Amino acid sequence: MIGLSKSKKNERVIDGVIYKYDAEPTTKATVDFLNNKPKEPFFLTVGYFETHRDFPQLGPDDDPRYCHIPSPLPDTPEVRKEMAGFKASAKIFDDNVGAVIHALEENGLKDNTLIICTTDHGIPFPGMKRCLTGHGTGVMLIIRRPCEFSEGRVSDSLISQLDIYPTICELLEIDPPSWLEGKSMLPIIKDEKDEINDEVFYEANYQGIDYTPQRAVRTQRWNYVRVYDQHSNILQEKLYDLILDPNERNNIANDSSMCETLKELQDRLNHWMEKTDDPILQGSLPIPLDSIALNPEDKDLIDHGNYLYNTFKSWENRIQLDNR
Repeated sequence: MIGLSKSKKNERVIDGVIYKYDAEPTTKATVDFLNNKPKEPFFLTVGYFETHRDFPQLGPDDDPRYCHIPSPLPDTPEVRKEMAGFKASAKIFDDNVGAVIHALEENGLKDNTLIICTTDHGIPFPGMKRCLTGHGTGVMLIIRRPCEFSEGRVSDSLISQLDIYPTICELLEIDPPSWLEGKSMLPIIKDEKDEINDEVFYEANYQGIDYTPQRAVRTQRWNYVRVYDQHSNILQEKLYDLILDPNERNNIANDSSMCETLKELQDRLNHWMEKTDDPILQGSLPIPLDSIALNPEDKDLIDHGNYLYNTFKSWENRIQLDNR
């Protein structure tokens, strides 16, 4: 495993804001590993801080005026500048992944290596990261293995990251553990099936010290999201029609014509929560042991956090106005 996590290495301070760029040392360590002719077979996981906040300063090629803003964000100069920063960070990530792939090629490993590139949540903007709409759960998943995947293709099939492990087992022709969840993606990759899942499930609990538990079930047609309060009572239900409302902006959970669909999805989610022994069914969840508490002396970091919070709240208010 290569990557810096919560480390103070390779930081720089700009206008009182701490910026962490760990791409360069992470890539160097990865390339060094590959150049040293690792014993095969090997498993290597490489983690980058990009594209977390805070974003790098914009260069001459990062003009916010020509930056496309995805839904559900408001199209304002401030948001365009933030999105340009995100894209600049994404370019750093992309360049470094390219360097790792180049090292595989230089060492004669590229054509005998399964490469999986993915991330764990949506981009760090309001209504995206940690939200259980597609803006928060629809993440990058790129898989490369030349001998099986001779032609590049894009799939809109309903996939969970739980499906990665079974896929690896089938590619390696090994029996999956009896406890393993998920399904192999090979039938989709080989164009033998359009789907392997009727539904996928999501959950969110803590983000730092914020506790707003959510659960969701998603099908090709519907996304049902359940939001709980701090006492594990259902606070809100959301239902989105992914065909007529792909940006998930119109909650139709209270539409009387949706009663049958809503009940079906409620039952699916309830069954999954019971099957997985979801702890929220027993009450509030404890604060994770690794939760980060801000040091009161970190004034610059706290001030910047307050700035982001107030900025995001203004965006959310704008989004709510746009949805009326």
